Amino acid sequence: LQAASAGGHEAVVKLLVGKGADVNAQGRETHSCTALHLAARGGHIDTFQYLVNIGLDLSTLDAKGDGILCYASSGGSLGVLKATLNHDLTPPSKSMHWSPLHWACRSGNPEVVELLIKEGLRSECVTICEPLGQWSPLDIANFHGHEEMVGNLSSSCRALLGSETDTTRSPGKRHNGYQCDGCFHVSG
Repeated sequence: LQAASAGGHEAVVKLLVGKGADVNAQGRETHSCTALHLAARGGHIDTFQYLVNIGLDLSTLDAKGDGILCYASSGGSLGVLKATLNHDLTPPSKSMHWSPLHWACRSGNPEVVELLIKEGLRSECVTICEPLGQWSPLDIANFHGHEEMVGNLSSSCRALLGSETDTTRSPGKRHNGYQCDGCFHVSG
């Protein structure tokens, strides 16, 4: 069920649900993500809506404490994010982990970032051990090569994400030996 949801294979998801698959199961190999998390991360709006309509628990958190709003933001799908925001979910407060804005900046879709800010989410820096430092959502965007996305944001939005002119991060590269928050969603 989780693989079908991650891939957006709605017909397979419906078949498995019809055969009695545990729709709220949290997979060990996917950091305790549910099928709903994975459909949101994949940006699969039809699969996501189907799972919501059959009653999947939107408040379930993964092993790190990220909820559906983080996964919808990390997927970069405006449709999935809007569907998620319709459920008035409050992101969990986690001082050492990425916020939905960090995830949206990682995904690189300026419309997703703008919508989160319009909905009242604000930027905070988080301290990450590897690579060491304070990371704003704007740092995440630049590190992951989304300078064009940053340029497409309104100036007021850029100002809320971090310094407009003094970004300390340049584009990064894949790394091994540790798992940053970004790897936690996109690997597995």
